[in-house]
Amino acid sequence: MSYAPTPAAAGNGHRVALLGIGLLGAALFALVEAGVVAPPDLEGALTDLSETLGAWTTPASTSANSVAPSSPRAISAVRCPPMRSGSAGA
Repeated sequence: MSYAPTPAAAGNGHRVALLGIGLLGAALFALVEAGVVAPPDLEGALTDLSETLGAWTTPASTSANSVAPSSPRAISAVRCPPMRSGSAGA
């Protein structure tokens, strides 16, 4: 009697499933681009979600000097200074 696990049956189940999902995605993309199927309204869905959640989606405190995260000033503020050539291994 052996307690070793039995080897899994050889098969291409995962590969076939992945190929099927890829083909389905490509077909849906082609239908949306051809105008046969309307693309989902993500902005509307997010707006509805934020209205449903209400105060949970609003920051607790806002200041007049706050910077939007997508502004260039906010992005440049979080960048790290360049490394010096001799300090990489230190």
